[in-house]
Amino acid sequence: MPLSDVLPSSSGNLRLVTLQDLANRAKALADEIHGKIPWFKVREWFKVTAVTFAARRDGSVVAVVSGSGRGLESASVEHVQSLTTHDEFGRPNMVLATNIPDTHAERNAVIYMAENDLRPLAGAAYLNACSPEGCNELVQKVGATMYGPITIATKKKIPGQAQYFWGDYQAWSRYVEHGE
Repeated sequence: MPLSDVLPSSSGNLRLVTLQDLANRAKALADEIHGKIPWFKVREWFKVTAVTFAARRDGSVVAVVSGSGRGLESASVEHVQSLTTHDEFGRPNMVLATNIPDTHAERNAVIYMAENDLRPLAGAAYLNACSPEGCNELVQKVGATMYGPITIATKKKIPGQAQYFWGDYQAWSRYVEHGE
C-alpha cells in the first residue's frame, strides 16, 4: 500500500495523493523551472534545480525550490515568482531555498526545510541525485526513499534516480536535532 497524504486540490476540496504522486509532480515542476535557464550548456551540465514539497506545522503544503552551485538562475527565479500564489494567511505556495554556494540543490532544500520547521514530504531534482557519497545518500540519511526511473544523467554517468519521498521521520528528526 503506498504512503499517502491528504492535500488540498485547486478547488479547495481534499483529495488523496500518494507521496509518489507528489514526487512525480515535483519532478515535472523541477523540469519546468530548470527549463527556463536560457543557456543550453549551463542548463544541461552546470546547474540542478530541485523541488521538494513540505508541510508546515498546520499541515499546509509548500514547494521548496532550490538550486545548485551559485543558486537558481534569474530566469528560473522569475518563473517561480510567476507561479507563486498566497493562501488566506498571506503565505506563499512556493519558496526559494537559501542558496549555500557550491552546495547541491537537494542539500540546499534539506537545510532550508530543517531551518524553517518544515516536514518534508516528497521531491525531485532535474537530474538524478549524485552518488556515491552525495545527494542520493543525504536524502536517504534524512529519511527519504529514492524513487522513479533509473537514468544515467550525471556528468560521471552513474545510474541513479531523481525523485524521493519521505517515510522515516525518526531519521528526519535526528537530522533536525543534531545536523549531519
